[in-house]
Amino acid sequence: MLRCRDIGAMATDYMEGDLSVRQRMAFRLHLAICDGCRAFMQQMRRTVRLVSNLPRQSPPAETEARLLASLPDDGSRPD
Repeated sequence: MLRCRDIGAMATDYMEGDLSVRQRMAFRLHLAICDGCRAFMQQMRRTVRLVSNLPRQSPPAETEARLLASLPDDGSRPD
C-alpha cells in the first residue's frame, strides 16, 4: 500500500503516464481512500492547467545570457 509521501513523489509520473499498471492501480487505490492526497492531486492538476494557459515569454537577452553563463560547462547545456 502506498503512503502519502509516495503519492507526492509519484504525482508527476502519474500525471505524465509514466507509471506501470501496478503502480497506477496502487496510486488510484490510495487516492480513493485518502482525502488529503486526493486534494493534493486536484491542486496539481489545477496548477498544471493554469500554468499551461499562461503566455510563453522569453526572458530578456541579458538575463538569459547571465543564466547560461552561470551553468556548468559540462557539455550537457543546450546551444
